[in-house]
Amino acid sequence: MTILLSLKDLTLYYRTRRGVVKAVDGVSFDIKEGSCLSLVGESGCGKSSMAYAIMRLLPRNTHTYRGVLLFDGRNLMDLSESDLRREFWLKRMAMVFQGAMNSLNPVLTIGEQLSEAFTIHAGLDKLEAQKRAAELLELVRLPRSLLNKYPHELSGGMKQRVVIAIALSLRPQLLILDEPTSALDVITQANIINLLKKLQEELNLTYIFITHDLSLSSELSDYIAVMYAGKVVELGDIRSILTDPKHPYTQKLLAATPRLLEDAKLEFIPGSPPDLASPPPGCRFHPRCPYVMDVCKNKVPNPVKVSSNHYVSCLLWERA
Repeated sequence: MTILLSLKDLTLYYRTRRGVVKAVDGVSFDIKEGSCLSLVGESGCGKSSMAYAIMRLLPRNTHTYRGVLLFDGRNLMDLSESDLRREFWLKRMAMVFQGAMNSLNPVLTIGEQLSEAFTIHAGLDKLEAQKRAAELLELVRLPRSLLNKYPHELSGGMKQRVVIAIALSLRPQLLILDEPTSALDVITQANIINLLKKLQEELNLTYIFITHDLSLSSELSDYIAVMYAGKVVELGDIRSILTDPKHPYTQKLLAATPRLLEDAKLEFIPGSPPDLASPPPGCRFHPRCPYVMDVCKNKVPNPVKVSSNHYVSCLLWERA
């Protein structure tokens, strides 16, 4: 498979009253066309900020934004906002934002909100846009009768499907999904995941799936990137990460995940994630790591290749 998106030293810092928050700090990885990469980690580790950095949807308090974003060989960092709006947003890359309950306009019908992308970005007339909106609903397995409904008349799962439909309106290649199943019950979560699988097969989509749930990511992912305190500490194919994790943080995350066929006692990660306005020196996980060494408190670990598709940033492996 060819590489669709390549990140090199992507960095995003925010300016706050507490100081500069290092939300994404020098992240590099590649995403192959037609695959799914999951970003997993605790809340506040920089997953959503990573999505905003890739989409170049930056807040006003951005302090530092640098790196290389190669989309199909083209550096998005060199493009203006108007170029991104004209050539990339919705057309080649789109994002499903966290919280579908708040993503839809309560005073507009579903049909009006689905049609908006076609009238504004594709230049279609109102009648043709309504027709395309109905096709979008069928794409996400919803009845056309919902076109005249308002968001409050839909269930949580229906709203999530509508938000996914809006993101897919202009058939992008890359879809970033930020916690698409949060606040949904288990059955609805399973239905959304199955829908995403079918859409990926039908449209040859490439996913970045953001979640804090490792078990959920295993249903959809080809690769997993484990984030901690603004950095990717482990990256590998799904089998390597779930069956042979190398980083102590990944091991702790898996040990805290319930498993159906095992009676192992659930563990927890002591302490709490660091303040990204003043992260600890050296390895950022060292205050919580059970294998911490003196060198971990001062030296920043570099990514080490442990197998063909498996990288880990840990001084235990760097020294080995």
